[in-house]
Amino acid sequence: KGLDESDSTQIEQRIRELRESKSLHVPQQYQKVVTVRVPDWLHTALSDHCDKRNVSMNTFCMKAILDAIDAKENP
Repeated sequence: KGLDESDSTQIEQRIRELRESKSLHVPQQYQKVVTVRVPDWLHTALSDHCDKRNVSMNTFCMKAILDAIDAKENP
């Protein structure tokens, strides 16, 4: 099932709220889990990248997803 206009509007609103809050922390009641299976080498590279920057992998991945959405919507 694809996204309808209502879904897209809700996603855009949540992204705006995250950006405006200047924090990627999401209150517990709004958290959901997405499992992404990646090759071992990629996990190791991401883990090293995040460790060097003192950022959690979750925060890094959330920012990467938000940046990708921004880039697609604002070329």
